This record gives sequence, structure tokens and C-alpha cells, in this order.
Amino acid sequence: MPVPWPHRSTTASLRLFTLALAAFVRFSPHAWCQDAQTPNQSPALHGTQQAPVMPAEVIAPATEAHQALPTPPPYDPAIFRHALPSAELAPLLGDNGLPSGQIYGDRAMHKLLHSAAPDVMFHYGRDVTLPDTLDMSLSGSSNPVVVRDNRYISLSGSGANMKGWMRHDGKILLWVDTQDGVMLGAFFFKPTNGEPTPTVTVFGKQIKRESITLSELPPGFEVDLEHWEQANGLPTVSILYFIGDTPQKLPLIHDNDYCLSSGPATGPTADCDQSNAEAADDDLVAASYLEQVAFAPNATARMISDPSQEAWEAARNDTCGRGPNPMRCRVVMTRERIRKIAPRPARGGGRR
Repeated sequence: MPVPWPHRSTTASLRLFTLALAAFVRFSPHAWCQDAQTPNQSPALHGTQQAPVMPAEVIAPATEAHQALPTPPPYDPAIFRHALPSAELAPLLGDNGLPSGQIYGDRAMHKLLHSAAPDVMFHYGRDVTLPDTLDMSLSGSSNPVVVRDNRYISLSGSGANMKGWMRHDGKILLWVDTQDGVMLGAFFFKPTNGEPTPTVTVFGKQIKRESITLSELPPGFEVDLEHWEQANGLPTVSILYFIGDTPQKLPLIHDNDYCLSSGPATGPTADCDQSNAEAADDDLVAASYLEQVAFAPNATARMISDPSQEAWEAARNDTCGRGPNPMRCRVVMTRERIRKIAPRPARGGGRR
């Protein structure tokens, strides 16, 4: 008996059913995942989500990352070149409490103190040299000179003394060790042109290095730097740069451990792991930005978002989040990342 030809409406229904079934198979999540696989990938187990692929540098340090932070080597005074005669600096010891602008304006002392700043261009409102920045910040400053331990001298000023075309939010410190004959300075301000902010730029013409860490600077300077930050309400952890006797701005790396001490003048804080992590993140931002602008001291470029960097940070956070000490893991892995961006040569250099 011949099979009757289906009714037209039945045929249409079958066609719709066939199309719907094909669409379900084609676009179901399981089928889509299989379609997305490359020839080198094996199918995921049913109901199991595949782990994201992570760079080897993220996975490898995961075990080591939860160990204690390494202790940095002790300070070596040989990092400074051309020590100044102590006899020329000794008169500053009698200036405690006098206005910084008065001492800086003294003709003999001005020439001596002026020599602390490298003669490089620095962007602060517009391009100026670091010596000119010193002049505009310290001339007329009423901030008192601070003498500590009959050895260390601190002069300070602010952008309030600057000309109209300059920014007025800057803070400056000029520090002298009368015994070792060395000088350093620090300048704080908040860039608004898209580069990382806020920043503290430490400078010293007696240092000529391709890279530098915080522990390589004199402990006495770290103490007075911390006092200066506290007196001016500046953040304890911020992006640090260094300008020495080279035409480059370098990241000044935090290699200290806030869990041993939050600073040379204070003890550890309850959130020391968080401070360590924030410091490491700041160092990574500084190193990444300076790499983008070729380490130019007067760069004004806006920081460019780096997708590979963002992917690395996400993988780091995932890796560290699965360990016993996520914050410390984050610090160790971030410091390793910084070493890849801004390699560190062996410590060296000396007085000449």
C-alpha cells in the first residue's frame, strides 16, 4: 500500500522542527566550546570548566611566593661619588630652627647646596631644570631648618613660593649628611597629565646608577624623609622615582619590608602586608611607565594601558589567591615582574 504524501502543514512543521534541532546543536554552550577548540586542545570533561592558561612566569613562582620577603643588603656609602668636605658643611649644624630660605639664600651655602641637584630637565608645570626647581621651592621658604643628631640637616620648602605659571602643590626636601659629605633631595607633587600620581622624586648628583632601590640610600635619609612626609601629610607609600647624575628618571624600588618596620622612624603597622603589596604595585606602575617614556626625566605622556600587563596581574591575583599568604605572594611575584621590566645590575660604584 503506498505511503500517502504528508500534508503541506505537516511538512512545514517538520522543517521547523529540523531547523530548531540544528540550531540547538549548533549554539548550545557545550557544542560552542567544542567548536572553539583548536586542534591541539582536548575536549573539556562534561560539566567541568577548563582553567585559564597562565604564563609560565606566573605559575612557576607560586610555591616560593609565600615565603618571607628577602632582607635587602646593608647600605653601602660607596654608592656616593665625590664626597663634599665636611668642613664646608659643618656651619649648617648651627642653623637649627632658622628659615630654610634664609640659609639657602646665603651666597656661600647656596652654591654648595645647589650642587645637590642634577642638571636635568624636570617637568613641573612646564620643563625646568632641577636646580631651578630647588631655587623656586626653597628661596623665601619659612620652613625651619632641622638639625638631627648633630649630623643631619634638612631644609624644606613648597610650591607656595613659586611663580604664577608654576604648580603650587609641590613639596621639597633638601637633606645633608655633614659627616659623610653627601646630599640628597626629594620632591613631591601630583601630576595631572595622565602619568602615575602622586609621586616623590628623589634626586642626588653624587649618585650615578642605572637602577636603584630604597635600601641603597642612607638610613639617615630614610628617617628624615619619613619625618618630612609625615609633617606634610604625604602618603607613606607612593610612587618613587630617582634622578641621579644621568639623563634618566629611574624607578626607586621599595625593597624594604613594612612588616619588619613601616619606616626607619616607626615600627611595623597592623596592615603591613597591604603596605608591602601597595608598594610593589606602585613600583610596577613606575617601572612600566618609565619604560614607555624611555626613562625621560621630563616625560609628559599619558600612561598607556597594556593588555599583556593587565592579563599578568589577573593571573597573579588568581595564583596568589589560592595560597596561604596572598599579599606576600603578590609582593614576591610583582618584584620578580619588575626585574624583568627594569633589570638590576650588580651593586657597585664607588667614591672617586
